Amino acid sequence: MLNFEEQKKRVLSGLMYNDLTPELVEARRVAVELTNEYNASYGQLPEVREPLLRKILGEMGEDVFFEPSFRCEFGYNIKIGNHFYANFDCVMLDPGGIEIGDNVTLAPRVHILCHDASTKQFIGYTKIGRVTIGDNVFVGAGTIILPGVVVGNNVIIGANSLVNKDIPSNCVAAGNPIKIIMPLDTYYMKRKERQAREVTELVHKYRECYGKEPDEKALHEFFWLFSDGDSQLTETWKRMMTLVGNEKESYDALRANKKKYENLDKFLKEI
Repeated sequence: MLNFEEQKKRVLSGLMYNDLTPELVEARRVAVELTNEYNASYGQLPEVREPLLRKILGEMGEDVFFEPSFRCEFGYNIKIGNHFYANFDCVMLDPGGIEIGDNVTLAPRVHILCHDASTKQFIGYTKIGRVTIGDNVFVGAGTIILPGVVVGNNVIIGANSLVNKDIPSNCVAAGNPIKIIMPLDTYYMKRKERQAREVTELVHKYRECYGKEPDEKALHEFFWLFSDGDSQLTETWKRMMTLVGNEKESYDALRANKKKYENLDKFLKEI
């Protein structure tokens, strides 16, 4: 008979295990109580909520936040980096271990599953697999990530996807089952083209409505089209950068950005 620590090591090792031992049943009960407490603290100050979350997770960085309700199987097998945000109804079944990098966002109802209980009916044991998610990843609403999957860095996963295989870095992927849609650079190019159409339409409507040119505040969502360095940011745009939660990484991305227009004034004169 394995003691609790030995059972935890076996689970993380990837071997099949009996998930109904008294020790593991108790660990799940504790996880439910701890997540109940964390979910009930919604709206309180970070100084109150963060210690509660650290009691649940095995390891976490700075600026980690879950909207209610958050559920996990054990919690102590979850490792999360800096600047993480999970929207409503996130579920992490973590027996095989979940490791998440920096600057990751999960949209509502994302489920990360590290075990496959279908084997239990036939052989009495549960099959597991570790899930790893890299840095700078966005996972769309309603997505399910299955055991054993590795998601690379700089990835966008579309809504309602079934992630049943590894996803390489620097791409956009979606579907059930998931497939690669395009490289991330192609997505950015298409997004800038769409933004250019959107901002042109906005300027025309602004002129019709107010009889004057829009300023940088009115066009604050589009500053990436006109800026590729810190010195070019107006105070309005700098305030936008501080709201994103990962300010340093955003400035690094801005410096690498290839702006579409020389500056805002010249853009307004051309349209």
